[in-house]
Amino acid sequence: MSSQLAAIYSEPLIALLAEEKALVDRIVVYPWHTEAQIREAQSYRPLMLHGMPAPFALNQLDPFDEAVTAQAQRLLALTDPPWLSINFGPSVEAFEYNGKIIPLSKTQSRSQVYLNTCRNTARLKQWLPVPLILGNLGYHPNGAYEHVCEPFFIIVVLDTVDCGFLLDIARARISAHNLDLDEKQYFRSLPLYRTHEVHVSGPRLHNGTMTDAHEPLQDEDWEALTFILARSKPEVVTLAYEKDKDQLQDQLQRLRDML
Repeated sequence: MSSQLAAIYSEPLIALLAEEKALVDRIVVYPWHTEAQIREAQSYRPLMLHGMPAPFALNQLDPFDEAVTAQAQRLLALTDPPWLSINFGPSVEAFEYNGKIIPLSKTQSRSQVYLNTCRNTARLKQWLPVPLILGNLGYHPNGAYEHVCEPFFIIVVLDTVDCGFLLDIARARISAHNLDLDEKQYFRSLPLYRTHEVHVSGPRLHNGTMTDAHEPLQDEDWEALTFILARSKPEVVTLAYEKDKDQLQDQLQRLRDML
């Protein structure tokens, strides 16, 4: 069975859908999208939901704030997704987000991050009315990404809590580059056998560091996707690009041809 094709909600995507030019099966929305945006997307395609409302993070001591879970319940009821995807949390208790995670507290030990992540994931799985899958982060050397980008850590957590995997290829490329690891070996070390969903977008180099730029896919990104698809069977491949309409359409067409 071939993978379904999805794209992140954006104004260019909605414009293509209105023109009946968007070759997508599903639309991915996030907790920060408004109800009006979610209903607009829903009028065109079935939805998928990525993320819990802020400030929820899997590594925290107790992220299950009543307001957060109430908002999550509303989002799940509104979107009716096949599963909820959420990223691994950072390796710090306190943080802010500004294009990447900025630590506001010290890096936790590997064992503490593991225990918090497994405990909160198990609780979230029990609470959810749909399956849960966890997505990888892209490593940056600022103290917020320690442990959680290591393939062995990802495998052990997913095997412990029995969750599926959302493989963000751009973030995997970022981790390999910023950790000075061979990219394909990094891919091979990930739990590809658990992959339910793949995200693709174009990272970029900035002052020697690879960043999650969400730019158009380049040759290296297409090559990475081909490598992953030869070794996994994701149910959905999601294009995480939200900028130019023509670039979006071209990438969606090429993805559709691949799938």
